[in-house]
Amino acid sequence: MISVLYVDDEGDLCELGKLFLEQSGEMSVDTCTSAKEALASPAFSSYDAIISDYLMPEMDGIEFLQAVRADHGSIPFILFTGRGREEVVIAAINHGVDFYLQKGGDPSSQFAELAHKVRGAVERRRAEEALGESEQRQNDIINFLPDATFAIDRSGTVIAWNRAIEEMTGVSAPDMLGKGDYEYALPFYGTRQKILIDLIFEPDEVIATRYSHIIHEKDRLIAETSHPRPKGQLVILSGTASPLYNRQGEVVGAIESIRDITRLRQAEEDAHHARKDWEIIFRAIGHPAIIMDPESRIIDANDAALRATKMSLDDLTGKRCYEAFQTGSAAQSPATCLLEKVKRSKEPVTVEEDMEILGGIFHVSCTPVFTKGGQLRKVILIAMDITEQRKA
Repeated sequence: MISVLYVDDEGDLCELGKLFLEQSGEMSVDTCTSAKEALASPAFSSYDAIISDYLMPEMDGIEFLQAVRADHGSIPFILFTGRGREEVVIAAINHGVDFYLQKGGDPSSQFAELAHKVRGAVERRRAEEALGESEQRQNDIINFLPDATFAIDRSGTVIAWNRAIEEMTGVSAPDMLGKGDYEYALPFYGTRQKILIDLIFEPDEVIATRYSHIIHEKDRLIAETSHPRPKGQLVILSGTASPLYNRQGEVVGAIESIRDITRLRQAEEDAHHARKDWEIIFRAIGHPAIIMDPESRIIDANDAALRATKMSLDDLTGKRCYEAFQTGSAAQSPATCLLEKVKRSKEPVTVEEDMEILGGIFHVSCTPVFTKGGQLRKVILIAMDITEQRKA
């Protein structure tokens, strides 16, 4: 049901209009003979549309329209008047009238056209409100994304600039929204230039001139870039850019999320160096040392272990510890491997063992390594030759 307020100083015409407009059952019409009286009504803002005459005492239709636009926004307003002067039409358009309809002719046809104008104006406003609400929801979602995010329209004008990107760049949304000409690149690079959001449909060879680690996931583009901060420190940014589509599937803009991954890449580099350092130390240990998985399979061995077993790393890898270091029936028994004791105790185990295959008596320590969840991940075994000590 569309609620309508019909304002005309001719009371009889108001009642006639009410009768015609309510015939279809689509509209509920209230009438009033004074624009000032209408504005004073507590129910005024609840109407879906306003129909107004032009020439009325105290306040004419244009003045009424101005007051409505000033205090009630975009409520649909149809000027229905017997005055067809050009200056009235221009004034109505300039002040935001939705439709202008001249009185005269067959009342049935005239009010049918008026009803059509009311329906059109109300439907348009409801569609605009729905679109506005949808856009607001989208903006709210973008605004609360944890990653720095912005969006542009087809012309390159910034249409979204969220809180996270305000914090990252120091540029507020009011200062960036509505800006074009690659303004969004300035906080990152200090110059106006194309960035990832502008390169979505470019070939990889073009993207690679500015970005690395390029990944395409359907129409989503992921890449990394680095540049120096003002104080000279290098910052590494990861960007994810995608086109924006309307309901017809047409590209209407693009959106990009940016994450500062400098610390992540530094941590990865530190971890890489730590692994390399560990590998150097492991290889250089003067005693045979091996690393086993939870199933007793050897996954690595140091140089001393290769010399002691007279085997290559390829030959030793994949063997179970008892197969590599025991002889006879013991080489077939998992129970002879210290790993079984470690599994039961979940603590380091140390034994003294006469290892025939290595030709001596060894002090063997077996140290478990667990995941954060407490699962056994691997075991490090080190065998120290104490044969000479025992002979003494």
